[in-house]
Amino acid sequence: MNETEQIPFNKKRRQHFLTEERFSKFNNYFLEAIPEYNKWKLSDDLALRFLSRQQAETYWDYLKIIYTAGKPIEDLIPVLEKFLASEEEITKFWQQNKTKLNDVGYYTSPMLWCDVEHYLKTLHLIALCYLLQREDLLPRLLEVILANAEDDLEPDTTIEDFLDYHFKNRPDPDYVQMGKHAILFGEAMRGETKEEQLEELNAYLKDWYHEMVGMSDLEYQTHLDPEQNGFCGYWAFEAAAIAYLDDLDDTELRQYPYYPKDMVDWAREQKLKHEQDQDRSGNLPLLLNAGTPAPFSGRYGTDNFIGHEIQINQGELLPAGQVSAKRDENGNPIFREDTVWRLLKREDKGKVRFSEKEVKELQK
Repeated sequence: MNETEQIPFNKKRRQHFLTEERFSKFNNYFLEAIPEYNKWKLSDDLALRFLSRQQAETYWDYLKIIYTAGKPIEDLIPVLEKFLASEEEITKFWQQNKTKLNDVGYYTSPMLWCDVEHYLKTLHLIALCYLLQREDLLPRLLEVILANAEDDLEPDTTIEDFLDYHFKNRPDPDYVQMGKHAILFGEAMRGETKEEQLEELNAYLKDWYHEMVGMSDLEYQTHLDPEQNGFCGYWAFEAAAIAYLDDLDDTELRQYPYYPKDMVDWAREQKLKHEQDQDRSGNLPLLLNAGTPAPFSGRYGTDNFIGHEIQINQGELLPAGQVSAKRDENGNPIFREDTVWRLLKREDKGKVRFSEKEVKELQK
């Protein structure tokens, strides 16, 4: 038994709404349902085979509920993979049998992005690919989104802006599907400064539960049901992904009970580990102490603690680094004079890893 399993349920759960009874019942259902849906896929009944789409939905609910229950974040990754594989399979079945399914009363694709039941889910799936360090899944996810679109209606500007962090060159459709509140999320991505981004994210999160979860009755207020049927946790994964991708100081955002703060922390830790472990060629990262003039204009990240990246010009002194998501007793940001900075990206697009001799010269 690992340390997490030894912690009482009410201590490790990430949202206090979730009861241990609800989690246990869903876990048992999950173990029974997944193999049952595999049997449905082999049926001669076309409608029953299409209803096996519930397997993907079950994987999705399972991912959310194990996160809510306090399971290690690493445990979510294989579930995300299985969800995507299941969604790919049922989407292909829909495409191959659409006409026949229409004849027996099924007119909607399995995961129609513009439907109120799937819009927030689509944002969540994109977000989790970023947060769980699985951007390699985004091309497959995009194929699923496009294959489920009706009348070739491609994703709206909000979704495309979110995808743009990875794909960079997809066209902007210049329309928004889901009204004023989703626009706030789009504005957060397009903010010209980090302050503007945080202002928009705060506005977005303030009414997130009512405006975004409330778009669909499938989840909204399910925690109030006596048996919590349908409740797996309420999480604004998309807001967390922007805080991570744009390296925002998300201290203010952590006041919201549906902001997955420990997932942001985990993602930042993984990014730092990757940067520290990426050397495979014998070249070294450029590490510089606070107070050292920056040898290149570009982005620098903290190397000896989880902190915020900075953009700095050549010749400027590297400052004390700000610690991520922490404040002192007066509510002020914490800065560390012992910061060790790592060169992440140069404005001149030059290399960021050097030979031992080059590093010594640059550190003088």
